[in-house]
Amino acid sequence: MNTLSCSSTERHPNALWFDFDWSSLIDVSPGSHLITSRNGYIHHGIYLGEQQVIHYAGMCSGFDIGPIEIIHLTHFANGRQVRVRRHMQAGFKPDVVLERALSRLGETRYRLLTNNCEHFCYWSLFGKSESPQVQDVLSHPSKAIKLIMRSWPIVMALYLPAFRKFFALN
Repeated sequence: MNTLSCSSTERHPNALWFDFDWSSLIDVSPGSHLITSRNGYIHHGIYLGEQQVIHYAGMCSGFDIGPIEIIHLTHFANGRQVRVRRHMQAGFKPDVVLERALSRLGETRYRLLTNNCEHFCYWSLFGKSESPQVQDVLSHPSKAIKLIMRSWPIVMALYLPAFRKFFALN
């Protein structure tokens, strides 16, 4: 599957950023903010160049919490389209973004609501740890309930074996 297909631009209603499909750009520079869809959320990373991405693995691979790590772009994409998020606000220069992101390599303090992949990217880009995605869900509880209901079969398939193993009495 070609993870870098299609060409489109999506402007978000809050006008804080534009999302560009990777293939619509000739050059993606190191320090760019990458996003890709997952089941029920958007995953975030920082492009390092040469097809490498630094991201907070978090719970991408199941119940175990993953660290901030460097992975290949195709692994980051996970079979899905990758987009480049272009922010309207000024941030750090690309070399500073890379330095900041790499300074946290190996960190294992992932927290879904307070220190996730989006928090990591915003901190690297702007020096402020925030997650508009989390803010949106918390300000609209009905969205959170719909997300849980829609993704319940996926959550159970991913985490039930880990829960059984974790709570098994030996």
